[in-house]
Amino acid sequence: MRNITNETYLNQAPQRQRSPRIEDLARLRVAKARARVASAIGVESIDAATLHIIRIACKRLRYDLEFFRELDDTLGGTEAIKQLKNLQDVLGANHDAHVQKLRFAEMKSRSGIEDTVIEAIEKLERSLDRLEEKFKVESLACLTRALRFLS
Repeated sequence: MRNITNETYLNQAPQRQRSPRIEDLARLRVAKARARVASAIGVESIDAATLHIIRIACKRLRYDLEFFRELDDTLGGTEAIKQLKNLQDVLGANHDAHVQKLRFAEMKSRSGIEDTVIEAIEKLERSLDRLEEKFKVESLACLTRALRFLS
């Protein structure tokens, strides 16, 4: 049987790794969230599902910024949070318009609806189409402004 001394054991003991600092973890988390939001800039076709994903990514980034800004003021300040809130508002309005269009389509598919009701629904759908296009343009502008404050 081999005799192991305390010194030998201590020399072979695994070294404890230093835990990462919370500030480092915050920077990493915010950087990942920022990258998810920034990836939306290059999207060629923005449909309702893509805009909803961007909205969720913005929400997560905003919450991270609000939570971690006391630890590291270089992560993004009040203006970045304000711009992300604006972007979320626009994306939320776009999502609401999209959901309303789906409801209108469902209403039109029911049997027994009068022609005048269908015409009214179609008029509302055209109005929502225009709103969605406006929101897409506005969303990209808000996204660009928000990212300017996050770089």
